[in-house]
Amino acid sequence: MTVRVSLVSAGMRELLGDPGVARYLHERMVPAEAVAHSIAPVVTGDYDRSIHLEDHREPSGRVVCRLGASVIYAAAVEASHGTLARAFQAARI
Repeated sequence: MTVRVSLVSAGMRELLGDPGVARYLHERMVPAEAVAHSIAPVVTGDYDRSIHLEDHREPSGRVVCRLGASVIYAAAVEASHGTLARAFQAARI
């Protein structure tokens, strides 16, 4: 049995920019943020304090929620410890 699905571009754009979708994404990311804070390696505490959720709307109108760390060495910490990757895994995102 074959099923054909046809997506209407305007409808998908509207859905991906919906405030309800933004709330849903943010709510799904909160547990990952909590896990990231709980497993973040601490030397000075700067890395842990820099972990944050960032909600924004892309130029296309699509809503996005990102979890990241803003210290300059965040990529090195992620490469060594996998803090954010493990947080996503633990929160099942």
